[in-house]
Amino acid sequence: MTNGIFAHMNYNFRAEVSKTTLDFRFNTEFGEKNPAKCITKIIGDDEGYMSEAKLAFLAQMILETYMALGGIPYYWSLLLPGLSVSQNIDKLMFAESGKLRDEFDELYASLFKNSESYVDVVSALGERKLGLTRKQITESLGAFKNGHLQKILKDLEWCGFIRSYKSYGKKTKDVIYQLIDHYTLFYFRFIKNQDINDEAFWTNTIGKSKGCSISRNS
Repeated sequence: MTNGIFAHMNYNFRAEVSKTTLDFRFNTEFGEKNPAKCITKIIGDDEGYMSEAKLAFLAQMILETYMALGGIPYYWSLLLPGLSVSQNIDKLMFAESGKLRDEFDELYASLFKNSESYVDVVSALGERKLGLTRKQITESLGAFKNGHLQKILKDLEWCGFIRSYKSYGKKTKDVIYQLIDHYTLFYFRFIKNQDINDEAFWTNTIGKSKGCSISRNS
């Protein structure tokens, strides 16, 4: 579940719109791990109240943070007041003592027994943007005992790490499993197997979040 996205923002909406209400709206109406719909809704509601520049800052803050942290409340609670989104991501993920720098292994170990098999599966899925069928996963990783792969896929999908879908006209056995967890995708793309010694890597790579800073004040 996604909580506290707006509560952490140093951004003032009109007086009658509380950040708690916006967070509730996000959870109830836009719980698809897709913040774009929420941004569109806010723009529609507040058209004429917020300037185009402010809307751009708001959209940038939500999307950039969500791309790296997903919707995990604990991760959002680690955002530091006064730092831009990019600076927060640097401090959490690229600093030597960053609280999320080694989060990947700890995350899967805390959720799944024999987590190595789960990590193997998401790693395989991370290699293919559109996903893999069970047959392709088996070809990549080797056979699993006693239907264990099906359990892993079911667990990962239930926890929101992956989704399953069928290509048009394909049979059920050709269901495709796709990695969709934002933090895991970010980890594979920018952290895993990367020899990064720059603690300001994200700021230097993506650029400073122009004027967007984080606040714990609601």
